[in-house]
Amino acid sequence: MLYDIIIINGLITDFDHNSFVQTSIAIKNGKILKIGQCDGEAIHTLDARNRVVSPGFIDSHMHEEIIGHGEDDDDFDIAYKALSMGVTTSVGGQCGFSWGGIQQSKRFIDFINHNGSPVNYLLYAGYNSLRQKVGSQQPPAKQVA
Repeated sequence: MLYDIIIINGLITDFDHNSFVQTSIAIKNGKILKIGQCDGEAIHTLDARNRVVSPGFIDSHMHEEIIGHGEDDDDFDIAYKALSMGVTTSVGGQCGFSWGGIQQSKRFIDFINHNGSPVNYLLYAGYNSLRQKVGSQQPPAKQVA
C-alpha cells in the first residue's frame, strides 16, 4: 500500500504501562491506518526520533476572539503560541462575552475564511454580550421553585 505519510521512530504513550513506545504510524487520506510495523511505502516519511507523536490538544478556554481589526494587530498571537504547545483546536467566547455579539462572530468567521488560521476555532455566543444587545444589563432573575 502507498501511504501519504509514515512517521517513523516516534514515541507514543502507552497508558496501560505508563510509558512511551517507539513505533511507526501510517497515515492515508488524513486517517491513521496503522500503528506499529508499517509495511509499504509513503509519499512522505518523517523521522520523529526522540519526539512524542500525539493528536492535537484542545484549549477549552482561550481569549483570541478579536482578530482582523487592523494592520498593527498580531491576529494570531495566542494561536501561534498554543500551536507550539500542541494545541490544534481553541474554544473562545467564554466568560459570557463574544466581543460584539453575533455581528462580531460573523466578522471573525469571515476573517478566518479569507485568511486561514493556524488552529481550529469554536466560538460560544456569550450570554452577557447577547443581554447587552437586547438592552438588559442585569442577570436573569433567579427562579423560585
